[in-house]
Amino acid sequence: MKLDKINLIISGLVKTSQLDVLEEHYKDIAETLIVIGISSPYLKAQSKCIIYKHGQIIKQFPLPTYYLGKKNILSDIILIPRYFIFLCFIFYNLRKCMRCINNKKEYCYIGISAFSSYLGTILKRFKIIKYNIYYALDFYPPSVALSSNAIIIKIASFFDKICCLNADCTWNVTESILEAREKYFKLKRNQYSYKIVPVTLPKKYFYPTQSLNGIKRDSLVFVGTLSMCQGLQLIVDSLPYILEKLPHLLVNIIGSGPDKDKIIKYAQKKNMFNKFIFHGHIEDNEKMLAIVKSSAIGLCTYTDNKDSNIVYADPGKPKLYTFCSLPVVITKVAQISTEIEKHHAGIAINYDPRQCAEAIFKILKTEEGFSEYKKGAYEFAAQYTTDNVYKKIDEKLNYI
Repeated sequence: MKLDKINLIISGLVKTSQLDVLEEHYKDIAETLIVIGISSPYLKAQSKCIIYKHGQIIKQFPLPTYYLGKKNILSDIILIPRYFIFLCFIFYNLRKCMRCINNKKEYCYIGISAFSSYLGTILKRFKIIKYNIYYALDFYPPSVALSSNAIIIKIASFFDKICCLNADCTWNVTESILEAREKYFKLKRNQYSYKIVPVTLPKKYFYPTQSLNGIKRDSLVFVGTLSMCQGLQLIVDSLPYILEKLPHLLVNIIGSGPDKDKIIKYAQKKNMFNKFIFHGHIEDNEKMLAIVKSSAIGLCTYTDNKDSNIVYADPGKPKLYTFCSLPVVITKVAQISTEIEKHHAGIAINYDPRQCAEAIFKILKTEEGFSEYKKGAYEFAAQYTTDNVYKKIDEKLNYI
């Protein structure tokens, strides 16, 4: 669908949000698209501004980047000042990008995450934009322990509530985020306008196939941030059981993150380090997808910690795997695990090493069964292409 009269501004974190997906979807259908990519304070990536006119880049330039570095005791002590500086960088980058805006045009702003959306609230107050959308990708419940993360969650929750009440529309990736706001912050869904807009991927990533040619049956894959809440410890603990039947199995780890060193030390402690291939962050998408497509199973072993945001999120990892026709082994922590089992796109497990091993054995037991799981994976993925997810959303944007 063409949005010939729509001028969009999209702002969010590079690499770790839906920014690239929205950019890919809207650059060819909006009249003007301004993309403001802000680097995460814990990820080495370049902040950027790109301006499209009818699908063509007319201007692009780097923005100042603020990298906080790895988490440690010192960074926790000076946490609030460091985040205040980070917010100042966001405001500075936004101000720099605003110089490129044609004030005679009316803009719709999509802020991905509370911090980016709050900027939209300010822009609308100064009548720089006409319509403000808050895209909420996740929700963190109040932390049960006193820590630096608890402070960050409290700040994020404060901004989340402000953005919901001030945005023209809030896009939530799951229905459970609405329930969480009611449960923890007494913010009822009738107090703000909202839509359910799940995480999606462009159709170009969709690789529907049941073929087993080129598939390494002894290769598993994990793509994502290397943090303890992602549950890579479970994979390490599952390997002794898995290796009894699949002695040549290897696990590809694609990504980086704050707990990479901890995860490596844990694998070394369990004498399983030689069963992992740590690729790090792969900038080239084609290279990353080639590893995923040649693997047998995608791993989503989220921890069941009470502080986990996965309970309310719509994680992109299972969708990336299924877009590549990979069956998924996923813990039942994520809401999407029920849907994956329903479509026979994988197996949902408790956070248990033996269950993880048994799920892998079941998927790989026979070629026929393996092919059926691959078929279920791509049938599940087909409903989450950007074209399918944004069809009704784009119809609404056309009338803003």
